[in-house]
Amino acid sequence: MHILITGFTRAACTKDFHKSSSIGLCTAHYSLVKCLEDMGHTVDQRPVTAGEDVSRYDKVIVFLMHISPFNTYMYGALWTISQRSDVLLAIEDWQSPKNINSWSRNVDGTLASITKDYYIDNVVYEKKLDPDWIPAFKDAMETIVSGQRPITLPAHLGGDFKMLFPEWNVDQIHSWYAPAFTLHRKAGVTLFDEPKQRVFNFAGLIQSETEKWFNRVTEGVTWEIKQYGSKKKQQKRLSEQEMVSTFNDHWGILMAGYWHAGSGWWRARPQQTADVGSILICEDKEGALFGEPYVGLTCKILEDMDEGQLEKLAKDQHDSYYDHQPMDKYITIKQVENYINE
Repeated sequence: MHILITGFTRAACTKDFHKSSSIGLCTAHYSLVKCLEDMGHTVDQRPVTAGEDVSRYDKVIVFLMHISPFNTYMYGALWTISQRSDVLLAIEDWQSPKNINSWSRNVDGTLASITKDYYIDNVVYEKKLDPDWIPAFKDAMETIVSGQRPITLPAHLGGDFKMLFPEWNVDQIHSWYAPAFTLHRKAGVTLFDEPKQRVFNFAGLIQSETEKWFNRVTEGVTWEIKQYGSKKKQQKRLSEQEMVSTFNDHWGILMAGYWHAGSGWWRARPQQTADVGSILICEDKEGALFGEPYVGLTCKILEDMDEGQLEKLAKDQHDSYYDHQPMDKYITIKQVENYINE
């Protein structure tokens, strides 16, 4: 089939977005596109301009985003939803499931807000508003808030991903297993392997929601803590590839706990940490998806281990991760088949 993938943001509308991203971040869109192409479909991943004819596509997938100043292609995405009664919806940003109700608080009020001069002048690509678009935008918003169209999200195996959309028709909630098709980062090659440092590594672009978690799990630690990613805190921001290399240098890799723990929401860090032979500390609800070696870990437990014990735990985590999350593309293909054939 000829499939259009579009959305509200530049990441959703740009094929191989990681190649133009300032930090080389490989988002989950990549794995869905790769899966569809592997299935033999032709995929156009691009922005749509409001007013455009999108009828030539066999299937149309629109990546939703909560209301945000980063929604450059919001008008085109809403237009696309309004033009296709068979539209398929998707979510990639971890904040969106919690904030999707931003579209439903007051449809008329939200519509008035996103069609004000501020959005036209500063946010959307079109830099204009055709009055004929407004009813189409409202139709699209009502489609979103109805919760009746198929929607998919990137997820590990074994999680309760449907918990992310309590207001959605449960039969229309899908997931795709991203790890089998994502870009697998490897640590940089060095001439001489250096011993891993007894350091805790914590990285996050947005740390306002994780500060309490971080303070709780690191209270009283004696190892050095290195933090990356937050511009607000003036931390060093590395590319994703560079970040994986730092994971390789440090024993303890922290993965912040979020409200969606247990859902299986896909995050690249567990696999990246396993691949470099380091140890992941995370919420037990999340760790349970990867097996017993991920559950019950604390910074104090790692600090009390000798090198041999650290090496064994790292190997146990690696093996357990791949036992619970096998790189089986057929799993993803079957999930995506079910989704696009709704």
